[in-house]
Amino acid sequence: MGTELPRGETIRITVPEYRKLELSHFNSTVVPVVVITREPERIIPVGTAFCIGSRGLWVTARHVLEGRGGAYDLQKQYGDSYIAILWVGSGVGHDVPELLGGVVPVKFMVRHPSSGSDLALLGASRPNLEFPTIQLTARLPVETLPVLGLGYPNFKVHVDDKKVIHAENNVHASSGEVLQLYPDGRDTFVDLDGNFTGKLPAPCFETSARFDAGMSGGPVLDPTDAICGVIATGFEQGDTDEFGATSFVSALPYLFMMKVPYDVYMTGEQLGGRRMLVYEMVERGLVSCDESFKYLKVTEADGKIHVDYDINVQS
Repeated sequence: MGTELPRGETIRITVPEYRKLELSHFNSTVVPVVVITREPERIIPVGTAFCIGSRGLWVTARHVLEGRGGAYDLQKQYGDSYIAILWVGSGVGHDVPELLGGVVPVKFMVRHPSSGSDLALLGASRPNLEFPTIQLTARLPVETLPVLGLGYPNFKVHVDDKKVIHAENNVHASSGEVLQLYPDGRDTFVDLDGNFTGKLPAPCFETSARFDAGMSGGPVLDPTDAICGVIATGFEQGDTDEFGATSFVSALPYLFMMKVPYDVYMTGEQLGGRRMLVYEMVERGLVSCDESFKYLKVTEADGKIHVDYDINVQS
């Protein structure tokens, strides 16, 4: 399928304590998550994902897949459909042709084992292609820390009669600061009727940054440009709950607990069925994390995975 995707302009963002970011680089690491339907042929954006493993390991928000109007709901509506990422190689600092991109089908999806965690992993790869990645941090951010969220709100895409993909509106950035950290989570993920509430019992933090629809699953960067969280919820202008919340972000310690189908990730085939913790992937150099990783411990005992992080070691 041919592609005609937008060339990423170099947009400079001035945020106190940030070095200038070239968003053209982030076009290749932060991508729209889409559902592809065949009859009629459509590309439906559902959220955002970002790459942490060069063979095609992407992080997104769990509700992008399971939430109302998410990818799974759309798949039920359109029987002949599949989930994919829409990828553009920016060529900035990587051996990737500048406008190489297009639809990359998702081969596997991993939800977090905790029912309250809004984290998910996607495996979407191309033969003989290594994707650029963003570094993680295991730190829990402190209040007033500047943060920057990236995602695809108001993203529009369609396929013309010649099967060429046309897209409008590029990656969007929203800056703010950490308002409050909830190291043990807050409230519940679903209400008594099973509806997603946007409140997180897993480690999370509140931020003053505005995250609009479509940015869910996008990365939140700290002043070192490392990812400190995943966009979980945003509220419409004027909407607040009893805590006066604006936007919430899932913190990353639970991400390291998640298990990846290692065979599929490395070879694209289901061989022995082995699954590897993201924690172990960092130890093996398959996923990049900053020096805070040494303060993180993930262990398995009694058939359960446990995570322990010294919250006193913070940004």
